[in-house]
Amino acid sequence: MAVQPYIGVLTGPARVTAAAVSGRSAPGLLAVSVAALISIAAWSGRALFADMGTTMFLTGVIVPLVLVAGVAIAQRLQPAPGDDAVWEFTVRTDKGSVHHHSLRTGARRDALRPGDLLRVSPARHATLFRRTADRRSPARAVEILATPAGPVIDRLNATSALPTPQRAGLALAVLLLAATVISFLTA
Repeated sequence: MAVQPYIGVLTGPARVTAAAVSGRSAPGLLAVSVAALISIAAWSGRALFADMGTTMFLTGVIVPLVLVAGVAIAQRLQPAPGDDAVWEFTVRTDKGSVHHHSLRTGARRDALRPGDLLRVSPARHATLFRRTADRRSPARAVEILATPAGPVIDRLNATSALPTPQRAGLALAVLLLAATVISFLTA
């Protein structure tokens, strides 16, 4: 069941707190770097104690280094994140229902004001959370409207907790470790 966007009024000031995981952190780069060290150590140990060709050894050393360099370059090319923050706010619809939301975004701090007319697009997974009094369902986007049917004044989009280069780094770390294990099990 898809959660549909709805229109409502911001009932009070949005509470803005710093994001738990900074956009500047690099867990993907760290993971692929550690996986590369493990892989290089394994290939070096195999080269010392087993009969291995130079080409095989160089491939086992160069590929992990290229993966680390690729993730590091992708991270550098990624636009600098803003000051990501988690916004918590409450919206009351015209039918009187109240919705509590959270939105991770790098938008300017004064973008939402009490009384603003909003169109809230809940996140796709918002219905998966168990409803409790203090639970805030995540929002994918918030549009500030001039009138209920009118033009959009501003749009706040949710940002990802992990940028794409970091997710790629985590995936490459898993693949590198799996490839290292498989190559040694088949040797």
